[in-house]
Amino acid sequence: MKFNFKLNTTEIKVLRQFTETRENSLGRIMEVAGISYPALARIISSLANKGFLQVSKKGISRQVSLSDTKHAQLFKSVLSEFKHMNLEKVLGGSSLETLSHMNEAPLKRMELEKLTGLTAKTVKVTLKRFREVGLILIQDRSKYVLNKRFSLLEEFVKEFRRYYNQRLAEEFSEDSTIIWQMGKEFLIRARSQKEGEGFFLTGISRFHQYGITLFLPDYNYFFYSPYKSKLSVEDIILHAIRADPNGTRTILSALLLWKKNEPLDMRYLCEEAKKYQIDDATKALIEYLKSEGKAKPEYFPTWTEYYDKTKEYMET
Repeated sequence: MKFNFKLNTTEIKVLRQFTETRENSLGRIMEVAGISYPALARIISSLANKGFLQVSKKGISRQVSLSDTKHAQLFKSVLSEFKHMNLEKVLGGSSLETLSHMNEAPLKRMELEKLTGLTAKTVKVTLKRFREVGLILIQDRSKYVLNKRFSLLEEFVKEFRRYYNQRLAEEFSEDSTIIWQMGKEFLIRARSQKEGEGFFLTGISRFHQYGITLFLPDYNYFFYSPYKSKLSVEDIILHAIRADPNGTRTILSALLLWKKNEPLDMRYLCEEAKKYQIDDATKALIEYLKSEGKAKPEYFPTWTEYYDKTKEYMET
């Protein structure tokens, strides 16, 4: 990946010039930011890579302007709405990384350390900086949550993370389509055949490795995570359902994989299902098996179909 999920103080200073004034000459920006031309050139390149600026040529000169990407436009609004704040200090360094994980739910400091991969000292200092400006609140004495007054900033951080994830996915495979994401993790569909660093073949694309071959699509599913070294059967089943929650063949394949690998870790399965927002679909699978097909959603196979396939696949 060519850029990190962060903005440094000088990059924020430069972005201010592109969003707050009409005078965007490089000379003026160098003066305000207090940097040399080589340094400014590097910053412009970095910000263009991150989707904040766009650079075009006009004759022998370069034209630099604010990008029309959603996160760039949102950051323009953030700079305007919170112009009374020293955002260079508040959002510089590892701040965006920390904020991106506080979007989902209140978290303890140790949880933030694990999710961000930052040191305990860095997270502690960052949270202190956030509290000083009222950016975050404390719930249940030990959990941190973003102050609702900063919902615009929350939207920007989410959009910047989506942009970052999409770039990472496209670097892995140009035709990647993200179908689910949360923080640093995401699930994609792509035609790539090989796994990559942090990218794991999953869902129906992994079923054949367990002898389940009801269908083999002409594309694959991959799960990206910087936290995992391998995927469990529970992960693979959940990813299949997340990608195709109402597909009869997908459900039947998931049931067969489940049967071949019993017992599953039900606590982990149900907890992770909430993360993927497929807890209802997962509960339907559990009830279907418990009731021997009596509790059957319309798109599920009949119990006879499942039972016959089970006998067939248990012999392989």
